[in-house]
Amino acid sequence: MSADIWRNPQADDIDRILASLADPAHAGVLTLVPREDLETANDSADRALWVYGPDGAPQAYAYLSHMATETPKLEEFAVFIKGQGIGARALAALVDRLHQNPDFNWFWLHVATTNEPAIRLYRKLGFGKDEFLPAHWTNRLGNTIDLFRLWRALDHPVT
Repeated sequence: MSADIWRNPQADDIDRILASLADPAHAGVLTLVPREDLETANDSADRALWVYGPDGAPQAYAYLSHMATETPKLEEFAVFIKGQGIGARALAALVDRLHQNPDFNWFWLHVATTNEPAIRLYRKLGFGKDEFLPAHWTNRLGNTIDLFRLWRALDHPVT
């Protein structure tokens, strides 16, 4: 998977990520992470912000927490161009990257129960061990929604 890489973001990547997070189409499913948190994520042992793209061209991003534990959490994940399979390739490469760290045992995330495309993607990549969290999160639209907490063992790669 030599062309499928995750890297630390550059300054212009932060602007693009912020624009994606602020996109009204994402208001129901993504948290608007403050610029300072994104800019300092990789200075922390517990957080990470990575950008995905072959040849350095950013196609997706992942904001993670709990990196100082054996169970990192995917806080935010999105692609810049939808419908080209980038999400599946990027997330598979992310799982494979986390799998390479022997300190990590499980990878987890929250997803809105109504976000069926994301749930299908996560299932395809081995996420399961569901926990239903009723009325767990209030999104930027002011709606309190149900979430699934999905887990994936990191004892094997995707590819």
